[in-house]
Amino acid sequence: MMTIRNYGLVFLFLSTSFALADGVTHDQENLTYWLKTMKSHPLELVRKNAAKMLGSIADKRTLNVLIEGLKDPAPSVRQEVSTSLGNMVDPRAIPALEDVADRDPDPEVRKRAKNALGKIQKRKEFDKAKRGDDSV
Repeated sequence: MMTIRNYGLVFLFLSTSFALADGVTHDQENLTYWLKTMKSHPLELVRKNAAKMLGSIADKRTLNVLIEGLKDPAPSVRQEVSTSLGNMVDPRAIPALEDVADRDPDPEVRKRAKNALGKIQKRKEFDKAKRGDDSV
């Protein structure tokens, strides 16, 4: 029996498979679709999967939509958004992630936001060591 969760995974798999089968990578059309889905789809599971897809795309143009996703009413979406922002390792997400890490009512969302902040900090330290300077 297919559950709603399984339908969401099937949806994510099929949408990714079709995009890759056509030789389309992450062009503007796909990006626009996932951004729109993340912002306005009525189903929590679909928004969660869109957040995951945007995180895997890791395009800097997705940053603002993902940051807005930290305000989604569904904890599972906020969890996935936090993970995606951590995968993007973009320092511009730090203020929003710090706020979520301190104030989100869901403990798993707070945990993932803290993990994301840790990834971003490690990237900053790596970049600093690579440059060989003292600025972070």
